[in-house]
Amino acid sequence: MINITSCNFRKPSKKKHESVQEFLDRCRSLAMKTVLKLEDPLLQKFHYDQAQRMLLSTFIASCGGNSGQQLRFQMPETVDKALQIAISVSEAEAQEKRNLAFFSNSETQRKGRGNSGQPWKTFGRSEYGETARVNTDTPHVGRKQRQH
Repeated sequence: MINITSCNFRKPSKKKHESVQEFLDRCRSLAMKTVLKLEDPLLQKFHYDQAQRMLLSTFIASCGGNSGQQLRFQMPETVDKALQIAISVSEAEAQEKRNLAFFSNSETQRKGRGNSGQPWKTFGRSEYGETARVNTDTPHVGRKQRQH
């Protein structure tokens, strides 16, 4: 009989460019190696269920960053639910990175315009210290003067 606790399944680590799904598949293959092949179907199911519990706890413990934190907060009861949470968090993080890259890129483009990246021209200061500005991105539309 194989001692399940002696297998190297304690805490595999996620590789840098490995997706959450790939990491779970690798953990699953390690967990299935711990399941004994037995004649008794009831005992076989017991070992399979034990491997599933080990897989879930190992997956939760091995996920780092925000995915791991969310998994530990929510403590899902199934591997499928844990995978769903981890994928959602990973996709949200990827979207946040894309948003940051987009907005930092648009800031860089705006700064190339001159005037500290602002789309207006600055004129002299008034007697109150305020700066008069005219927007250069849109055509200037004057207002009619109110007559008294």
